[in-house]
Amino acid sequence: MLYVNNTARIISVGNDATLIPFRMTDVDEKTMKRYPRIMEMLEAGEITAVDKGEAARVQESLDSKTLEQLKELAAEKGIDTKGLKSKDDFLAALGVKPNGEGDA
Repeated sequence: MLYVNNTARIISVGNDATLIPFRMTDVDEKTMKRYPRIMEMLEAGEITAVDKGEAARVQESLDSKTLEQLKELAAEKGIDTKGLKSKDDFLAALGVKPNGEGDA
């Protein structure tokens, strides 16, 4: 399952996964069960579960945005954009692979 870290901090799940703010990360069910605090964070809304179909829709939506729209979105999420120039740079900062390459 994919999870999105809705906080402004990095969440480390032992040696199994690292949830970067506002990025989708694949975390297996076994890992989720091993770390009960993650389940508490899900219930509190600090982390959100995203299915693969929804991830694809998010990817498609972000791919279709203009550079200016991506800049605004990054600013809304508090992402440092210094040094970012291209649409691909902004997509990567938002945790999305350009043109749907790999996991979103």
